[in-house]
Amino acid sequence: MWGEADASPELFVKASRLFEEAKTFSSDETLKMITAGHSHFCRGLGAGTQFVSTLNLKHHDLAQKHLESAVNYYVRAGLTKASEQARATRLLFDASLYMDEAGRHRNPAKKLKSYAAAKGLLQASADSYAMADEPAKREEVKRLLERVRRESEVAISFTGSVTHSGNGIDRTQLATFQHHT
Repeated sequence: MWGEADASPELFVKASRLFEEAKTFSSDETLKMITAGHSHFCRGLGAGTQFVSTLNLKHHDLAQKHLESAVNYYVRAGLTKASEQARATRLLFDASLYMDEAGRHRNPAKKLKSYAAAKGLLQASADSYAMADEPAKREEVKRLLERVRRESEVAISFTGSVTHSGNGIDRTQLATFQHHT
């Protein structure tokens, strides 16, 4: 799914440890914050790659925790682009959670809600990657966004036929979702 998914989670953990070790050799507070941010970012990527391959929520939660910590350290160190990259990555992992959820839903209305959440998160992720000056990652997220749009169109067409059969799907909810696509 993402370039990072090809890397071993263990390599990210190893990199994180190296950043932690490097932090102990610095007396400069800004450098300490940067290395702490890098350490958390690596741990977040490691947990995130495990989440993408297993869809185990404990890995998602761990990735979110470390990526949010990375954002905070980068902000404190004044690294705007690095904080946006960590934020974009966190949003991307959140979007993958909703994409998986949408794929598992049998209820068309719930499927549409999950796709809508994924679309919003993917757009926010793409915007953050743009602010981080990461055009390749932004394009990758845009491709995922297009895939979610196509999948949601299928769900909408199915929902329209189910709506006519008396399933009880709220037409206002369907119209709202169609407006956002």
